Amino acid sequence: MRSLAAAALLIVCVFVWLGFEIQKGRLTNTDELVTAERSREMLLTGQWTVQFNFQPSFEKPPLQYWLTTLTLPRIGQREAAVRIWPLIFGSLTAFALLWLAFLMDRDRSWLAGVSVAVLVSSPLFLFEVSRALLDSGLMFFVTLAIIFAQLARKHPAWWLGVAIACGLGTLQKIPLGFLIWLIILIVRFCSANKRPALRSWWLLAAILLGGVTIAIWPLFELWKFHASLTNILRLQEAIILTGPTRLGERPYFEIPMRLTIMWPVGGFALLAAIWVLFSKRSQTQMREISIVCLAVIVLAIVFNFRSARYMVPLIPCLCLLLAVAFLWLFQKPRPARLTTIIAALSMFIAGFVQAKLEINHRRKDPADQIEIAQQMGRLQKPDTHTLIVRLSGGSVLYDSFYLFYGDLHYPVTKLSPDQLRLASLPRPAIGVCAAENLPLVREKYGDVDVALQRGDFICWRAEP
Repeated sequence: MRSLAAAALLIVCVFVWLGFEIQKGRLTNTDELVTAERSREMLLTGQWTVQFNFQPSFEKPPLQYWLTTLTLPRIGQREAAVRIWPLIFGSLTAFALLWLAFLMDRDRSWLAGVSVAVLVSSPLFLFEVSRALLDSGLMFFVTLAIIFAQLARKHPAWWLGVAIACGLGTLQKIPLGFLIWLIILIVRFCSANKRPALRSWWLLAAILLGGVTIAIWPLFELWKFHASLTNILRLQEAIILTGPTRLGERPYFEIPMRLTIMWPVGGFALLAAIWVLFSKRSQTQMREISIVCLAVIVLAIVFNFRSARYMVPLIPCLCLLLAVAFLWLFQKPRPARLTTIIAALSMFIAGFVQAKLEINHRRKDPADQIEIAQQMGRLQKPDTHTLIVRLSGGSVLYDSFYLFYGDLHYPVTKLSPDQLRLASLPRPAIGVCAAENLPLVREKYGDVDVALQRGDFICWRAEP
């Protein structure tokens, strides 16, 4: 039990540190800003449906936005108020991994401790749980679903827990939990020893419950907003995620490469998953988890996913598999054991250092644009058109940045300089642009007053 207590203490220490880190640096990442702005608009309009720029949004489900509406008005530091829920989900995931490792092998308590140590030293894990993204919540619910699936081996009623965890994961981001559940069922069905356990009314009830949980929010969107099937099924987002080419036409190995680059032990974790799958010494439960990890990674490669961030929900399981390999090496003769300890400690330290560097690199303080955004908030009126002139990848930040930090109460229009040249724009209007684009604004509006200039950024006003 000492290893479990040590692992719990390590989790507390790491997340206390991250609690201070999330307060530093403004929200400048697109996804963080969208999370913040969708939650702010829920509070501002008093609605609990997802919207962005004061229009219904069907891109993401609402769970984390609902949670953020609880903290945003109650925590004075707005960045911390938005980032605290991923941090909470991350800490719960670490404790869930402790539970999963203990279930896998109760006789080797050090397996749980090593698994947690690998997890909380992962730069990919630490970086994601310190940002206001949806991935850490999905990671927690996927880990819970895998835990409940293990408990369902002896007590089929736990299948209901799997369905609920998968449903919450779908309400958080995407139905990845249901894919993992399907893989688990296929693996057990292919085993003659495990197949009879699937003949359970509990499993049938769980499948029906899962169907209801996955359908309830899309059906609500269909009823409330008459959304199209393309929006409900988020097909456009799937096309964006999988790249500009047709699905599966040109598979890339971006995900395994990124896992290896962004995580000092990422390559070893992938090798550990393969080793556990083919090792005769592996337990059935461990082999099942390795199949889940490898199957999802292979599907992500085939369907052309480009970002390692989409593999964040698998990180706890990969840490568990890597811990199994570490303990196996530790049981070898003295030279191998010593080498394993030194390598593990080195990678543990390297992971923390890399995570700290990445978190520091994320921090930005665009003070000039925050002042511009606040000025826009003071100038904005119901009958005033609000315009953001932004080059793709340019210095002027996103529309979500100005909506959130300007506390704007009305929609904004975002145009590139080329779009601005062709647009027919109403007056009165206010807007923001880089200094180099002010002549173009004057060309379109005629006489324009500079309400505020900070550095290279200008807040302008065009009277009626």
